[in-house]
Amino acid sequence: MRTVIIVILFAIISLQSAAADDDIKTLLAEIVATHIPSPENEARLFKLFDHSDLGVRNSAKQRLAALYWKTGRYDDAEEILKELSQAYESFPPQYKVESLLTWSTLEFRRNNYVAAEEYTRKALVVAQSSHQELLGNTYYLLGNALQYQRKRLEAKQSYELALTAFEKNGNKKGTLLVLNSLGLMFKNSGDLVLGTKYLLQAREAVEEVGSVSYRGAIYYNLGDIFLKSEEPNKAIEYFNKALKIDLELKDFASLASDYRSIASAYISLENYTKALENNDAAIQQLLKVDAPEELSQAYLQHSKIYSLLSNENYRLDYLLLAEQTARKSGSAYQIMSVKVERGKYELERGNDNNALKKLTDALQVAADLSLDQNLMDIHRLLANAYQSLGNYQQALFHLNQSVILDDQLNTEDRREKSERYKRDVNLLEEQLKVSELQKIEAQQAQILELQQTEKQRLYVLLIAGAFVFAALTFLLVQRRKLENLRANLLQQSLKQKQELFADVSHELRTPLSALKLQIQALQFDIVSDVQDSYDKLDRKVNEINSLISDIYQLAQADTNNLNLTYREEDVDSLFGIWRNDWQTVVEKNGFTWMYQVNLTSVRKKMDAERIKQVIDNLLSNSIAYTDKPGTILLTARQHQEQLIVSIEDSAPTVDNDKLQKIFSRLYRVESSRNRQTGGSGLGLAICESLINAHGGTINAEKSALGGLKIVFRF
Repeated sequence: MRTVIIVILFAIISLQSAAADDDIKTLLAEIVATHIPSPENEARLFKLFDHSDLGVRNSAKQRLAALYWKTGRYDDAEEILKELSQAYESFPPQYKVESLLTWSTLEFRRNNYVAAEEYTRKALVVAQSSHQELLGNTYYLLGNALQYQRKRLEAKQSYELALTAFEKNGNKKGTLLVLNSLGLMFKNSGDLVLGTKYLLQAREAVEEVGSVSYRGAIYYNLGDIFLKSEEPNKAIEYFNKALKIDLELKDFASLASDYRSIASAYISLENYTKALENNDAAIQQLLKVDAPEELSQAYLQHSKIYSLLSNENYRLDYLLLAEQTARKSGSAYQIMSVKVERGKYELERGNDNNALKKLTDALQVAADLSLDQNLMDIHRLLANAYQSLGNYQQALFHLNQSVILDDQLNTEDRREKSERYKRDVNLLEEQLKVSELQKIEAQQAQILELQQTEKQRLYVLLIAGAFVFAALTFLLVQRRKLENLRANLLQQSLKQKQELFADVSHELRTPLSALKLQIQALQFDIVSDVQDSYDKLDRKVNEINSLISDIYQLAQADTNNLNLTYREEDVDSLFGIWRNDWQTVVEKNGFTWMYQVNLTSVRKKMDAERIKQVIDNLLSNSIAYTDKPGTILLTARQHQEQLIVSIEDSAPTVDNDKLQKIFSRLYRVESSRNRQTGGSGLGLAICESLINAHGGTINAEKSALGGLKIVFRF
C-alpha cells in the first residue's frame, strides 16, 4: 500500500514529558531513531519496556508496534498494543490519545478503515477536552481513514482542521503530511488541478523537513502525477526514487505500491514483460502483509496485462483471485472495480446475462460513491450488453446516460482546467530543477564565503577545481565514446534484426506454402487420403510452432531475460541419470552409442535442465544429420576448473570454413549434412546462448569419427 500515512510517532514522542531530564530526552531521541526494522532495533526497544518513566515505556512499545506492522507482522503489533492498553484507564489524557492513535494507525495499515475511524474519533473526544496539542495529528489520521472510505467531503474537512492546528503550532512536518494527503485525495478523485497544487506545496515543504520517509511519499505522488499526465518515463523515474527509499526503510506495504505503479507506467509504454515483472513483485510484497484490497488491485492489474497479451486463461485466473480478495477486503470501490472487469470479460464472450448482472451491481456502487467517470464507462458497457440481448430501449437509455456524463466530464471549464493542469505539471518539473540548482548555488556560496575568510583554502579550492575540470573533461570524452559505441551497437542491432526478419520470413514461407497447397487440395476434394492430408497439416503447424518457440527463446537470450536457476550439482550423478535416456534415443534411431564420462567428485554451479537441453539438442542434430548406420559419442571430463563436454558423430562432416557459421541463426550448410529434417535451423544458436549464459564457450570441429564434433566448456 502506498499509504499517505507516514507514522506520526514523531509527534507523539516529541510531546513526551516536557519536564523530563536529559537522560529521558536522550532515550526518547534513541526511540525516534529506531525507524528501520531490524533485530538490533527491536532489542533496543525491548530493553525499555520496564523503564521507570511511563512516557519512555509507552513510546518504546508504540515504536516496536510500528516496526512490526511495517514488515507485515500485524499480530505481533496487536499483542504489543493490547499489552499497552491494559493500563489505558490509568493513563493521563496525552497517553490515552497516543494509544488510540497508534491503534488507529495499525488498523489503517490492515485496511480496516472503519475501525481506524472509530479509534480516531475516540481519540478526538479526549484531545478536544483534555489534550489539544495532539488535535492536528488526530484530525489528520481521521482524514486518512475517511478518504480511504471514499468519504471525501468529510475527509477534506478533517484535513483542513488538521492543517489549521499544525500551522497554529508551527508544526512543519504535520503541515507537510496534510498537504501531501490533500494532493493525493484530489488527484485520486480526478481533480488534478487541486491535486497538483497541494503536491507542489508539499514538495516545497519536504525540503525544509528533510525526512527521508516523507521524501519517498512525495516522490511517489509526483510519479503518479506524471503517469496521469501521460509521461510514463518521468513517472518511472520518480517511482524508482520512492522504491529506493522504501527498500531502505523496509516498508513492505509501500514497496508493493511502488512496484504496482511502475507496472502501470510500463503498461502505458506497452512493455508488458516489465509490467508483469513489477506487478508480480507487488503481489509478492502484498502476500507478506494482510492487505486484501490492494492485493485485489494487484491481481486485477495482472489480469488486465494478460488481457492485453491476449492470454485469456491467465486473465481469468487473476480476475477470479481479484474477486476473492476484493470480497475479503469489504471495499465497495474495489468490489465495483472487479465487477466492471468481470462484466467486460463476460461481454466479450457473449455471456450477456452474466455481464448484465455484474455491471448492474457495479453501477449502483458507482452511483453511491458519485464516481462520474466510472458511471460513464459502466453505462456504455450496459448499453452494449442490452443491445446484444435485443433490448434496444434499455440500450438507448444507458447510451444516453453515458453521453450526458461524457458531456459533463468534458465541459469547456474542465478542458481549461486540464490545460492549466498540464502547465502546472511542467511548472512542477521546472521547480524541481530550480530546487536542485539552488542547492548547488548555496553550496558554492558557502565555499566563496570560506575563501574570503581563509585565504589558504583558496589554493585548495583551485586545485580541487582543476581536478573537477579534468574529471569532467575525462567524463565528457568517455561519454562521447560511449555514445558512439551505442550508436554503432544500435546500427548493428538494426541490421541483425532486419536480417533475422528476412530469414524468419523465408523459413515460414515454405511450411506456409505447403499448408496452403494442402488446404486447397482438401477444399477442392482432390486428395485420395484425407487423413494423410490432415497429418501433413498437423506436421507443418508443429514445424511453425517449433520455429516460433525457438525464436522466442533466442529473443529472451538477446534481452537477458533467460530464466536460469543455478544450483551446485554433482555432475557425474546427473549424467548417470540422463545416460539411459540418451542411449535409448540414439539406439532407437539406428546408431551405435558410445559414452566416455570421467567426472568423479565433480561439482558445478549450473542450471541442470538447461545443460540437459543443450546436450539433447546436440544429440538430436547428430541423429538428424548422420548417415546410418553410424556412431554417436558423448565424452565429458574436467580440466583444471573447467567442465568439458563433447558430442561427435560419424560421416558426413562439415567443411572447415563453415564450422563456426553453423551457430548462426537459420544458417544452412551447403552439403550432404543439409537435409530436410524438419528442424527450425535455430538449435545450435539456442545451445550457444545457453552456454554463454553459463559463462562458457561452444565451438565446432571435425570429428575423428568422420563427422562433426561440438565441444562446450564452462
